[in-house]
Amino acid sequence: MAMPVDYENSSIDLRDLGAQLWQRRFRIVIVTVLSCALAYLLLSFVPKTYESSASILVESRENTFSRATNDTGPGQTAVSDAVIMSSQVELIQSSENFLRVIRDLNLVEVEEFNGTAKSPLDSLFALIGRPPERTQGSEQKVLANLSRAVTVIQQRDSRVISVLVRAQDKNLAADIANAIAEAHVTRRAELSTDDTAGASVWLQSEIEKLRVNVVEAESAVAKFRVENDLFTGANNTSLLDQQLSNIAAQISTAQERKLTASSRATLIRDLLNSGQSIDGVAEVQNSVVIQRLTQDKARLQGEKAQLLATLLPNHPQVRSISAQIEEINKQILREGRSVADAIMAEARIEDALVASLQEDMARLKISASNAATSSVELQELEREAGAQSALLQTYLLRYREATARAGAGAVLPDVRVIAVAMPALKPVAPKSSLILVAVAIVALSVQVGGILFAELSAVPPVQSRGGGALEEEYEPEVEYAGEPEHEFVRAHEADEADPDLQTRSGDNDGVAQTQSTQNFAPIHSVSENDRPQRRNPAPSSAEAESEDLQLEEADADFYNLAEALCTGKEQLVYLASFDSRGDCIGVGEMLI
Repeated sequence: MAMPVDYENSSIDLRDLGAQLWQRRFRIVIVTVLSCALAYLLLSFVPKTYESSASILVESRENTFSRATNDTGPGQTAVSDAVIMSSQVELIQSSENFLRVIRDLNLVEVEEFNGTAKSPLDSLFALIGRPPERTQGSEQKVLANLSRAVTVIQQRDSRVISVLVRAQDKNLAADIANAIAEAHVTRRAELSTDDTAGASVWLQSEIEKLRVNVVEAESAVAKFRVENDLFTGANNTSLLDQQLSNIAAQISTAQERKLTASSRATLIRDLLNSGQSIDGVAEVQNSVVIQRLTQDKARLQGEKAQLLATLLPNHPQVRSISAQIEEINKQILREGRSVADAIMAEARIEDALVASLQEDMARLKISASNAATSSVELQELEREAGAQSALLQTYLLRYREATARAGAGAVLPDVRVIAVAMPALKPVAPKSSLILVAVAIVALSVQVGGILFAELSAVPPVQSRGGGALEEEYEPEVEYAGEPEHEFVRAHEADEADPDLQTRSGDNDGVAQTQSTQNFAPIHSVSENDRPQRRNPAPSSAEAESEDLQLEEADADFYNLAEALCTGKEQLVYLASFDSRGDCIGVGEMLI
């Protein structure tokens, strides 16, 4: 049964390893330089790749001047910024956007994207007489290649999206990045315009329906008014209401005139009955007869005064004039009574008018009560007609604005380009310096590792501590001067005799201190004179047989000792050295 080889205790000389590396330094340097040269040669065939970047800002661009009339401000949305930015990134990477760029820049004719570009292996295929056949690709192939060349990322904690494009032509990379950004902005504007145009079409269809509804609603209102005599007058009030209001005003006026006339007539009669003058009454003064009589009375009184200046009161002329004046006074009284009667007649007329007006009001009140019941349904019809009309007006206004905005291209997209792509100054791939450094490191590592592995492989293996047969028998070519002497030594004497071995025994759980000193360990003792000598170049056959016998006995004792240690029969070994003290200690450690 073979035992595993233990390299942990193998002896490695660092100076020897350093010497081996120094001896092979020229080969290491040459191989490293050749590897770097070969890598540089291969990199020269690899086309360089340039990268350009364009930036897009996502934000609403609506303002007071571009916003609709009935739009008071930006609407609130429940969509988070992360969702909006993810949607924008997907729109930029959409096939429709890339196809527009492909057609605008005619990328189908570009060898890098249509699949007709030469690879570094084409030259090798041409040398062996089998050049590869390349056919121009379709838009789908160009689209796939463009998708691999474009990277769209969102800048952290911002609303900025970067469009990164890699191409072998630095100017083409910048053009593609700018074209993708502009195509996205144009597409967003077109989408907004399409939304506005779609809204215009929808509004137009709704307006046609609303016009019919408004006509029907207003016709229903007019028909209901005619059927129920619910006509309206000034200030949008019904005729019944206006009539009631007018009659009420007329009744109030007639009653006022009646009261005024009655009061005047009573006043005139009271003055006449008391014999007082009625000249101060306005109605009396306004009478033409009384005015003429008053003038005649004044004239006669003047003549009487002239006559009294020369004649006595009983003079016939004076008495005649006095009689005339008396007659005039009587006429004035009669005329005053006539005025009072006329005024009283006016009061009675006003009273009759009030009664008539009150009858009319009572009749109108009955009609108004019926109209009030009908007005409830009328108001419902009017509200419906008003709502339809207001909605029609709103839709007409929105339709005109949407048509104007869509026709003039006034719709502003929610994205815009804030940084255009410029041609790159340095290629991003391949990174020649890093690749050459990596090749040099790998070449050095492989060579140094090979040398170290070769040196470690040259160290002879030793038996591991697992027990069992040796993987390789190490038989030193020595001769023994005499028979090996067997003796037993107590474990504690062995510890005292060899401090190094005592230390190792202490490391192995203190076996020497805890076990009985009655257990013994067999050893092979060799005196100074019996140290092994190198064999002669030509030993005799008898000597060879004697040596073989001695070695077989020594090996048997060695294996018996190992078995005893493994089964726990023995605990400590003190082995006499064959060549040196180190060999003895090494064998002891392996056995224990």
